[in-house]
Amino acid sequence: MKYEMIESFFDDLSDYMRFFLKLKEARRATPDFSCVATLRKEDGNYLYTLEWKDGHWVGEYVRAFRANEKNLRLFHSGCAEMAKRLRIYLETDDIDQVPKTPPVFGVLSCESPEDLAPPPADIVRSGSTEKYFPSVKYAKLVRRFDAGAYSLVLLTDVKCSGIIKLSHLLAAFKNGKGEPSYVIAAEVNNLRFPGDGAGSHFLCCYPGSDHENLGCSDDWGNLSIFEKEACRIISRELHIQIN
Repeated sequence: MKYEMIESFFDDLSDYMRFFLKLKEARRATPDFSCVATLRKEDGNYLYTLEWKDGHWVGEYVRAFRANEKNLRLFHSGCAEMAKRLRIYLETDDIDQVPKTPPVFGVLSCESPEDLAPPPADIVRSGSTEKYFPSVKYAKLVRRFDAGAYSLVLLTDVKCSGIIKLSHLLAAFKNGKGEPSYVIAAEVNNLRFPGDGAGSHFLCCYPGSDHENLGCSDDWGNLSIFEKEACRIISRELHIQIN
C-alpha cells in the first residue's frame, strides 16, 4: 500500500524564522489529512511528530537550530527519514520494527524523555473545508450558550480518539451548521513531571485552519477558570456576545 507522507516542513528560511521567533507550534498535512506533521517547542528544543490518520505515529526531539540553509537541509532530511520510519510502522504494525538508530535528525537530534509527548490534537477531517478540530468520542455536557448567530457547548470529561487527552472544551457552532466554527480546549500536559513547576494543561485554540497554543497553567484544568477565559476568547474572535 502506498502512503503519502509529509517529507519536508518549512517552505524556506523565512518560514522557519517565523516559527523560530513567533510560534509555539506549527503543522503540515497532506491534502486529504491522512498524515499530519507537528513541530512543537518544548523546554528549549523542538518535538517533531508524524502521525497517520489511524493513530500510528513516530517522533523525535530536535535541537533549536540556527536559521541557515545547511541546518534547514539537515532538518528536512530528518523529515524524510521520519516518513520512512512511519511507513515501516504502518506496514508492520510493530513499533519494534522501526529503526531507533541513527537519530532521525542527525546532529540536530537531541536526547528525549523515555515517553514522547503525543501530538497536540487528532484531526477531524473534512474533505470539502479542510478544517480540523479535536476529534471527540465522549464528553459530558456542562451547559449550552446562546450567542446570536452561534450556539456554544461547554464540555468536560472529554475523551478523544487516538492519543490526545483533553479535560474541557468549548465549541462554537454557527446556527444550522454541524461543524464547529471555533474550539477552545484544555489539553493535558503529558510532559509534566512532579515538582518541575510546569502547568497541568495547555490552553489551545482551534479556529478551523490552524492551531494555537496559548501557554500552560494549572488554571486551565479548573473548569470555571477555563470557561471564563474560553468564552472571552471566542467572544472576541467571533465578535459575538455570549448569553
